[in-house]
Amino acid sequence: MRTFSSTKPPARKTRASMLLHGLTGTGKTTRSLEGGKPLVICTEPKAEAHVLTLNPDAVVVVPESCADLLRICEQLADPSITKRGFTRIVLDSYTELTEALANWILIHESGNPNVQIGRKLSIDEYRPIMQWGLTLVKAIQRSGLPSIIIARSDAMEVGRIQMIVPAGLGSSSRKLPSQLVPTVEARYDDELREYIWDSRPDEYSQRCPLKWVPQIWTGTADDFLSLVESGAAEAQQENQTDPQTQTNEAEGQPQDEPQDASQESNGVDDVEDVKGDSTDIRLSPEQAAQINRYLNNYRIDTIAYLRWAHSKGLLIPNGSDYGVEDLRADQYGYLESLFKHDRSRNQFIRHLNTLAQTA
Repeated sequence: MRTFSSTKPPARKTRASMLLHGLTGTGKTTRSLEGGKPLVICTEPKAEAHVLTLNPDAVVVVPESCADLLRICEQLADPSITKRGFTRIVLDSYTELTEALANWILIHESGNPNVQIGRKLSIDEYRPIMQWGLTLVKAIQRSGLPSIIIARSDAMEVGRIQMIVPAGLGSSSRKLPSQLVPTVEARYDDELREYIWDSRPDEYSQRCPLKWVPQIWTGTADDFLSLVESGAAEAQQENQTDPQTQTNEAEGQPQDEPQDASQESNGVDDVEDVKGDSTDIRLSPEQAAQINRYLNNYRIDTIAYLRWAHSKGLLIPNGSDYGVEDLRADQYGYLESLFKHDRSRNQFIRHLNTLAQTA
């Protein structure tokens, strides 16, 4: 049994280990392999063909049997693995690994290298596949290096909503998504016009969200993993109030800036209600016109939008009659950010539609 606390650090540091999933062609492999010196456990034929083009410094291991997986686990358990200059481990991909494991296990158990599965597997026969897959994942996590576990995604219809979920992994807490923090989706962002990592994917696949990690990420894989590890301490330091800030707050001069919903919230419900300000300033005509353009472009019910804004304290009181021009100017950055990224915008629009239907 291992015991650790803030006064007694763990003997072996636990490194960031994330699940990265996405539809085919959304840049999962590209961003995972670019930069640094990754150790790549490659079971994806497409990735194998391009890995050294993406990163000439990468070291690639291609397992082709259960015996290869056992050797990889032994090498990952060797403490010297952390002294070879690797900046991260990338398993590309877990999905391809599980698809290959069925035949590997049959060969491993029968001792016949030429045997092949000629029938559909029963449900009970899938359990060893998951056990072998998670054994490799746990070996990666215990290596002392940060890691990325890549999985291909499927599009799933849930009611009227299309959700992107890791393929074949299920929602059970015993399956892969709950073994890794955080869960990140690779996708194309229509607003930014580039492939991004989204750290606030659909609730189906999200496990243990990290509030200090930006929702939209376009940087390197190493920087993202470093942020996952060190962000909690940095966020705590940023939240510590210095004497000057305490003085300003005592004088009634709030110092907080509005948050960018694309990075710090899901765009709907985790926004704290805004308290009254000594400087109640409404939106300028230009700002009000921009909000109205958003509402028109995305066909949002203005009444539902204003009711939501009123419930959150984002409107300056003007009797019972209020409009977009009565929104608080000091919250314009936050209000605009709700529309800038397609994932947070879609969540926000669904929320407003629900309000309109229940009003």
